[in-house]
Amino acid sequence: MPRVPKYRKHPRGYAFVECGGKRRRLPGDYNSPESLEAYTRFLDSLQRAAKHEMPPLMPGETITTKRLIAHYLLWAADYYANDPTEIQQLRYAAAKMLAVASRLPAARFGPLTLRAVRDTMIDAGWSRGYINHQIGRVRRIFRWGVEHELVPPSVLDGLRAVQPLRKGKTAAPDTEPRRPVEDAHVDAVLPELTPQVRAMVEIQRLTGMRPSNVLGMTGAQINTESQPWIYTPIDHKSEWRGRLLRVPLGPRAQAILAPFLADRPPAVPLFSPAEAAEWDRARRRRGRQTPMTPSHQRRAAKAARRRKRWDRYPGDQYAESSYCRAIARAIVRVNGRRKAEAEKVGRDPVAVALVKHWSPYQLRHAFATLIRQQYGLEAAQAALGHASADITEIYAQADLSRAIEIAKTIG
Repeated sequence: MPRVPKYRKHPRGYAFVECGGKRRRLPGDYNSPESLEAYTRFLDSLQRAAKHEMPPLMPGETITTKRLIAHYLLWAADYYANDPTEIQQLRYAAAKMLAVASRLPAARFGPLTLRAVRDTMIDAGWSRGYINHQIGRVRRIFRWGVEHELVPPSVLDGLRAVQPLRKGKTAAPDTEPRRPVEDAHVDAVLPELTPQVRAMVEIQRLTGMRPSNVLGMTGAQINTESQPWIYTPIDHKSEWRGRLLRVPLGPRAQAILAPFLADRPPAVPLFSPAEAAEWDRARRRRGRQTPMTPSHQRRAAKAARRRKRWDRYPGDQYAESSYCRAIARAIVRVNGRRKAEAEKVGRDPVAVALVKHWSPYQLRHAFATLIRQQYGLEAAQAALGHASADITEIYAQADLSRAIEIAKTIG
């Protein structure tokens, strides 16, 4: 346990402490209430810093925006340990804050500074809704600072006065609503995916799960004794509300998962990026037209050592970003092949039917729309695990064909 800095008296009558090789004077005289209160605050700061492995705030030291962000991100790394996507988004927001007000005292971070941070997000081309979410994360950082008495409460009150960006009132673009992806665009990409990514896509199509729930699947969370199987994720979006998520896995989903469940420890994620990378390397080796030369082998070994030193080897579990990236790259390969084939036969590449870019989130929307069309809104709500049908309305697109038939009959 580190030594606690002592409360010491200077020959001139004031109190001071020594920490990290630096001597700092405390306000007021030795043993005065003002001096003792400052020493108590310093010890509290020292304890918080030890917990988050950060240098403590010295008495009278002004905390800058950069220092506040560093403290918060260390705390968030533990608090959001099961949500790496949120940690990454916090880092994006923090980067914009540092670009504008790195050395600015946190107590002086006001509405005008927040608007300047928001302007950098607009200049970066971020969408209006995303910017509003990121500004909310900035406020969250300062709310944490107020909670830990690092920032005056008045700072947070000022930041709350900044209104969100309104539609049509800003240069920030608005994104199109997320639509269900058509089966044809998914089927065209499946042959280009690794077995791991292909299985995750198929499981999402059959269950409508969120990507995060698919990525974290383990054998220990799947009850294979029941029929159908029941998947109960330990970590999910509504866990903090005390809700339990159960996902039924029918025969088709079971057939997809069976090869991944075999000979795998129960606590290990079913879909491994490392296994996918090895499968892809083996496929490329089989497709080589010429054998690798000795010099090529040496360069490949050297590149592998460099990747290992930079910690660039794939891990044991996919992140949402890498999952989306694998699909996006497969779509690019499919479209590139279609254009090349069109040019080979003399067709205009512009007229070729290309695969539209889609993300794993659209698979959930497609599943919700299908269930709503066939079984109704309440069934879609149950299948998606929503507490309210209003949320299901966002995912399940209304069936326009029914409205058209009604209009033909009645109107």
